[in-house]
Amino acid sequence: MAKKIICIIIGIVFIISGIGKVGNTAAFSNLIVQYGFGQLQILSPVIVLIEIFTGICLILQIKPKLMSCCAFILVLIFTVAFSYGHFKHGITDCGCFGVLKIGKNGVILTYIRNVILLVLSLYIWLSTTNDAENISERKKMFLLGILLPMVFIAGFTFRLPSSFYSQKIDKLIDKNIKETFLTNYIQTSPDSSYLVSVFSYSCPHCWNSIENYKAFKSSGMADSIVAFVLVDSLNIHSESKNIFIQNFGNITREIVNNDEILSFIQSVPTSFYIKNDTIKNVIHSELPSPFVFRNFIENFK
Repeated sequence: MAKKIICIIIGIVFIISGIGKVGNTAAFSNLIVQYGFGQLQILSPVIVLIEIFTGICLILQIKPKLMSCCAFILVLIFTVAFSYGHFKHGITDCGCFGVLKIGKNGVILTYIRNVILLVLSLYIWLSTTNDAENISERKKMFLLGILLPMVFIAGFTFRLPSSFYSQKIDKLIDKNIKETFLTNYIQTSPDSSYLVSVFSYSCPHCWNSIENYKAFKSSGMADSIVAFVLVDSLNIHSESKNIFIQNFGNITREIVNNDEILSFIQSVPTSFYIKNDTIKNVIHSELPSPFVFRNFIENFK
């Protein structure tokens, strides 16, 4: 009886985690990029579906030994990935529950939760003798009845990897802004230069770029700095937003919905340098200093 209860507890956590991310697999993909594993972002729908599948199987007692092994391996991978993202890139929000915005209790509690899940999963895995029991037709139908809608939702909320969008956006270089999607967001003057950046309050790479945003203006490289901030209805009043306004209130900000702008870009930060109404360059990563930009990226004649 105790093992069944433990399986249900682990299963519920996995299902909540998976459902939270399946609602916006594009955001989960971007989180994978922020963790430093950009090449794996295409796997985000698969990871989410595996989570949900594992959770349902544990609750229904379908192959508990195998599923507890999968749960252990998944949590271990998530923990290692979070550790790398935290210590290498300053990530503090594991993003485990996606759009549900729960479990954001800090780094220590994230580790505590993961250790508990690892111990429970390992216990079920080692204490369960075999998985020889046949799966009933009712359980199979129930599993398919949940998984099939989840597959559709995961595909619907997914975006192609950033490399696809990078190639697509790079084609905008040397185009007049009126010929691009940016004309829907900003009006420019032909005798001025602009730095237009898309960033998120939760992205450490974006925060690392902020001083260089200001340096672009103070150095004369850009007459105006405009930042499009990706938000959703759940994080628009985040603590990070308040910190940004208090310290960098002189940067013009425009709030845009995640899904709206993610139709054009995949990862943040992404910056566009505009001069004479023409997109001169696109930066797909942390913004370099204007001096590096001038000497090694942009070739002014």
